[in-house]
Amino acid sequence: MRRSDRETTYMHVLKVTELFMDWRHRVMAFTFTVTAGLLAISAWMYDRDLKEAIAAPLILGALLALASAVFDGRNQHILRGCYELADILEHRLGLPSGLGPLGRIPIEKGAPWWKRLNTYHVVLWSAYMLLFILLSGAAAYVLISSPSPR
Repeated sequence: MRRSDRETTYMHVLKVTELFMDWRHRVMAFTFTVTAGLLAISAWMYDRDLKEAIAAPLILGALLALASAVFDGRNQHILRGCYELADILEHRLGLPSGLGPLGRIPIEKGAPWWKRLNTYHVVLWSAYMLLFILLSGAAAYVLISSPSPR
């Protein structure tokens, strides 16, 4: 592969990485915005004494949090591939390691698992799982504590 081809490929890798980072941000913003809206709907239902329907928005929020965690896991997998390809191209082009303008810390192969974790991914995944647990727990509480219809 010629140097100009490597440079072009490297620029495309940077573009793909940027697209997936933007996608990750959009999923995060969508999830937290919709969850806030669903919590507002639940509060409105509680205020209007629609207690038997309060669990529906909570369950939807829990499912959205779970789906967002799955999406973020897939994004992380794709981003890791971009980082690995960028490392290879940086080495072949004689550039300093660190994925160009995105400036990440290079992680050597065979490093312990705690060094391979991406902090942003861990924080997002934890937030999504916490949302899932809280919302599904709240929905379960509402379903269990509401009187059964007769």
